[in-house]
Amino acid sequence: MIRAVGSLVVTLVATIGVTSAQVRVVRYGDDRLSGIRHLDILVDGPTAVAGACSLAVAPIQQAAVSAVTETGLKASVSEKASSWFHTVVIGVRSLALSDQCMISLNVELLAHVEAMPLGDRQEPRTEWGSLLMGQMALLRSSGLLPSSIAARQQIVNSATRSAVIDIARRVRAAQGADARP
Repeated sequence: MIRAVGSLVVTLVATIGVTSAQVRVVRYGDDRLSGIRHLDILVDGPTAVAGACSLAVAPIQQAAVSAVTETGLKASVSEKASSWFHTVVIGVRSLALSDQCMISLNVELLAHVEAMPLGDRQEPRTEWGSLLMGQMALLRSSGLLPSSIAARQQIVNSATRSAVIDIARRVRAAQGADARP
């Protein structure tokens, strides 16, 4: 009896060790968004713009952070470069046209990835393959925002919030119904 119980314990421990091994999953489409719990915010562009159509970075960052945290995800802010696995990069460019501003807003969710190019699968098994490392766009939103000079900051903040909240909601939806606030 004791020998049988000992064998059962050894079998269970071996089974648990095998089933707890790390598994890699290939994801496509919005499935790539599952597992994201934290988004880093990086605003790129407005500091280089001077003059009548200049924009302040802090209100754009605040709009993005509030949009992310409102959906139940964590948010952080980076000043110069991405510092997390998933980053929302907000690219803002503005141009003065007489008494108006034309603002380009590009909002992207990027993931830091390591991947093998599909072309390397065609090489013989004796050849070394490549491992590509960098950022991959998961979601993207872009548009032009015409604005009066007086309303430019408010329009950019509102458009940023809207674009980021759309991204954050898609990330939350990928977590499943049990992840909704």
